[in-house]
Amino acid sequence: MAKSKGKGRIRTVDFSQANKGGSVLIPPGKYDFKFISMEEKERDDDNHGYNFKFKGTSGKAKGKTFWLYATDSVEGAWKLREVLHALGIGPIPFEEFDIDLDEIDGAEGHEVVGHVKTDNWEGKDRSKLQTLEKDDSIEEDDNGEGEGEGEDEGRGSRRGTSRSRGGRDEENDRGSRRSNGKGKAKVTEDEIREMDEDDLASLSKKNKLDVDLDDFKTISKKRTAVVEAMEQADLL
Repeated sequence: MAKSKGKGRIRTVDFSQANKGGSVLIPPGKYDFKFISMEEKERDDDNHGYNFKFKGTSGKAKGKTFWLYATDSVEGAWKLREVLHALGIGPIPFEEFDIDLDEIDGAEGHEVVGHVKTDNWEGKDRSKLQTLEKDDSIEEDDNGEGEGEGEDEGRGSRRGTSRSRGGRDEENDRGSRRSNGKGKAKVTEDEIREMDEDDLASLSKKNKLDVDLDDFKTISKKRTAVVEAMEQADLL
């Protein structure tokens, strides 16, 4: 921060980090971060770029800003999948998949663990956020597929929508497939967090929950609202 000195137009400026070109340089390693925002970037091809902004919350990274760039191109989608899983969005199957950008915005404040390495840019060392660890809520089988996808390919993920979604039948209508004997559906929180809007509406109606799904913009917020309503009704 520049400081005024006397009454003249003199400022005292700290140039100790000027040789780093304004970039961050900290020891390589694992640090905690908080997700701040995502900026969508235009590309010359038909794909899109996504610049994810994170703020360090531990150690030497604390208070410092890091960016992680990913694309939805066929070659670069692995990085985007990694970031989304770190933000708790998924599991994302290895197939064409709809990503709701509102879901990403809704992950603001989500805490992640990232690995920082030292990178050289134009002859100067800088710290770069290289990879993120998967959120514990994302469960995959040994093939990297979302839990249960092999048995029920028509089931949507915790967040987002698989394009391979098939038609629903009575057995897969999780909003009403099981009962606790009192005419109300008996489901688990994990099942609710995998439901689409139709399932949530069916579950809410069947259990006469005190929740209006139209009050919530994203599917994740709708799921959370239903979970809370089910807990209040002592149904979870």
